[in-house]
Amino acid sequence: MTEIEELERRLAAALDRIAAAAESADAAGDEDERITPERLAEAEQATEIAASRAAEAEIKSRENAQRAEAAEAEAGRLREALEAEQTANSQLRDHAAELKASNEEQLERLVELERAATEAIEAREQDRAELDEILAALEPLVKEQLDA
Repeated sequence: MTEIEELERRLAAALDRIAAAAESADAAGDEDERITPERLAEAEQATEIAASRAAEAEIKSRENAQRAEAAEAEAGRLREALEAEQTANSQLRDHAAELKASNEEQLERLVELERAATEAIEAREQDRAELDEILAALEPLVKEQLDA
C-alpha cells in the first residue's frame, strides 16, 4: 500500500469517526458525546493534517515517478550506447581477423619471393661460374690469336 493510499484510508476513517460521533451525539444526547466546537476543531485539524500529508505524499510520488522516468530514459540511452559499442567491437574484431589473414597471406608470399630470389641468385652464380669457365678456356685461345 502506498503512502497516499494509507493517508486516504486514514482520512476516510477520521471522517467516518466524525460522522459516527455526530450521529451518536444526536442520538444519545449525552454531553460527553456531543460535537463541541473544540471537538470539531480537532477533527478539522486532523483532517487538514491528513490532507496535507496526502498532498506531500502525492508530491513525493510525482517526484519519484519523474526520477523513475529519467532513470528509464538514461538506462535506454546507456543500452543504445552499449549496443553501439558492441557493434563497433564486433566490427573491430572482424577487421582484426581480416588483417591477420591478410598478414598471413603476405608472409606466405614473402617466403615465396625470398625462395625465388634465392633461386635466382643461385642460378646467376651458376651462370657466372660457367662464364668464368668459358672465359678461362677462351683466354689461352685469345692470347694465341693476339700473339700470332
